[in-house]
Amino acid sequence: MWMPEASTQPVASDEVVGIVARQPQRVSQPGGIFGGRSQEIVLFRLEMLDNGKPTGQFVNCRFEGILSGMLDQGDTVRASGTMKGGVLQVTRVTDPSGAVLAQAACFVVTAVCGDPLAFEVQVMRQFRDRVLMRSRLGRMAVVIYWRVGPILAGWLGSRPHLCRYIRWLALSPLSRWLSRIMGDS
Repeated sequence: MWMPEASTQPVASDEVVGIVARQPQRVSQPGGIFGGRSQEIVLFRLEMLDNGKPTGQFVNCRFEGILSGMLDQGDTVRASGTMKGGVLQVTRVTDPSGAVLAQAACFVVTAVCGDPLAFEVQVMRQFRDRVLMRSRLGRMAVVIYWRVGPILAGWLGSRPHLCRYIRWLALSPLSRWLSRIMGDS
């Protein structure tokens, strides 16, 4: 299994534009906090760009989630996430046009809304990226959610009436409130 070498430069930003310098690799990581089943992660390395030119400085990236597009060596991408231990914990990868190539999943919210592009899903992703991923406790909550979320989403998927009530009574009001406090209204 390939493991990223140390990043050559600490990154101050939570967003890096670069060229994929090494073919991304899917690896299986043993179960997290409570053991359990292993999860698949993608490791890749970006050579940072400055005004479109390679800088010779590299950032190691780690992504837990679902790749919705191709991510190949030589691609120019924008990776967003949180730096932790010299590695960018990626939550979103886009191409130069802004098309999403990879994004950490919002399983339960997507199951409740029935649409991955729904307002509530977008707000919850922003809350995860801007608030939860910035603290150790928040990251732990996200890891637990990534383990339990697919199971709960599957259960909710077969209960459309319950999903409508959850969205109407809890999810929509919570999303509007979070959007306001995060300054997105």
